[in-house]
Amino acid sequence: MTGFIDSHNHSLPSIDDGAKSLAMALDMLRIAEQYGTCEVILTPHHLNGAFSNHTASIKQSYDELSNMAQSAGIKLKLHLGSEVHLVPEATAQLINGTALTYCDLKKAALIEPPKRGMPPGYQSIIAELLSSGITPIIAHPERNQFLRNNLAEVEHLVNIGCKIQLTAQSLTGEFGDSIAQASLQLIQRCLVHLVASDAHRVEGRSPDLTKAYSWISDNFCPATANLLLKENPKRITLGKELKTIELKDDPAYQVFKSTEAGSAPRKWWSKLFT
Repeated sequence: MTGFIDSHNHSLPSIDDGAKSLAMALDMLRIAEQYGTCEVILTPHHLNGAFSNHTASIKQSYDELSNMAQSAGIKLKLHLGSEVHLVPEATAQLINGTALTYCDLKKAALIEPPKRGMPPGYQSIIAELLSSGITPIIAHPERNQFLRNNLAEVEHLVNIGCKIQLTAQSLTGEFGDSIAQASLQLIQRCLVHLVASDAHRVEGRSPDLTKAYSWISDNFCPATANLLLKENPKRITLGKELKTIELKDDPAYQVFKSTEAGSAPRKWWSKLFT
């Protein structure tokens, strides 16, 4: 599940195939709604070696879950989608519609890199998607070992047209300090476009985005939090171009620039990570 907060100050998450049954997915929807969610984009894994969820099967599960949610009195609006692994066959499937783009709009696709390195030829896969008119939104690059240690490559991907989505729990330290610091630096470099829950279950990886929203508001500014967790996610559901962070007047950005990309004084890092 990938989660967002929309423009009406509610969370907008997406359900992932980590939920092992429709019953668990329904429980996740209840929790999401409890935290103020009003819309949900369903993003089951696809082509990651464990799951193969083509458009037809996702739509069938979508209909089942929608009916269950309505019967349970859950008022969330559900949208179609998937989290497509970065493999060669992803491009053709997204173009021909056997794999789902965000909201089935053929405008943007959530692309998941592996945990460690990047696959051979990944640049060509990205280039093919871009040339087809589908914007690759790279899921949680801060959790990919290669990208985390090579933020210049993330910047290159953004420069050629990709967008970047961070995991909320990466920011707040649940995945460790190195991932939290990489997430911070990506925001400081204005390379992040979305922050999502990437929720997989009721507890631990839940749909709660309130901590991440507060963290960004406190350590940057409410305008940055609103863009990453409200405005841009809403633009996804409408098939619109995502906006870029503007931090020039943000005190956190000024500290970052004055200390050369992250070598900030101890007091600054203490505020963020303790």
